[in-house]
Amino acid sequence: MSYNAAQLGSFRIPQIENEPMRSYAPGSAERKRLDDAIAKMKKDLPFDVPCVINGQEVRSAPTFT
Repeated sequence: MSYNAAQLGSFRIPQIENEPMRSYAPGSAERKRLDDAIAKMKKDLPFDVPCVINGQEVRSAPTFT
C-alpha cells in the first residue's frame, strides 16, 4: 500500500565532525597544557560550587580540597 504524505519542509543533515583525538603523551604540547591547567586549578582550591535547586543556591558544609 502506498500513499502520498505531505512534505512540510526540506531538511539537510549537517556533517558530523568530532573533536580531534589527543594522545596527551608525556612530553607533548597537549600534555604540557593539561598539566599547566591542572596546576592552575589546584592553586584555586577549594572551589565553592553551589547546587541550584528551584532557583535557590544550596551549599553543603564540607568542601573538597
